[in-house]
Amino acid sequence: VPFGEYIPFNTWIPIDPVVNFSGFQAGPGPQRIKLTKSFSISPLICYEVIFPGMSIPARQKRVPHPDLIVNVTNDAWYGDSAGPQQHLVQAQFRAIETGIPIARVANTGVSSLISPLGGHMRLLKYGQRGVISHPLILPLQNETLFAKFQQKIMVGLLLLLAMGIYIFRKDR
Repeated sequence: VPFGEYIPFNTWIPIDPVVNFSGFQAGPGPQRIKLTKSFSISPLICYEVIFPGMSIPARQKRVPHPDLIVNVTNDAWYGDSAGPQQHLVQAQFRAIETGIPIARVANTGVSSLISPLGGHMRLLKYGQRGVISHPLILPLQNETLFAKFQQKIMVGLLLLLAMGIYIFRKDR
């Protein structure tokens, strides 16, 4: 989050002395944490869930995908606006892309156990207090196309579009 977790353009505009905050440094990326021999999670903090590449460890690392993505977030600063709902929908996108269920825990936002197909198995609405209890659903048996190829799909589609435009313009 700009100015919240890092200072943009800090190399050229050194405002560290003014705000007394130097920002955070990037970590090693998405991690898979084994809780038992046969069950693992991938924790995502707040906004990490809105970035497709943060949801699962990169396939190049040959790390198996987690059984559950856990997203812990503080949506209080959104207030009662569209923000908590938009943040929730982003988590649903990640579940669909990865085929992995998501447990989303928000202090005042919307908490939900999201199925690998993006549906809510259980939901606590904005500002509602409670506990979600539900047997966990397993990730999809087969890896989704997005989980396998990630952003390469978009790059390929953009290249096809560029080639189509080039060929169409050339014929005119």
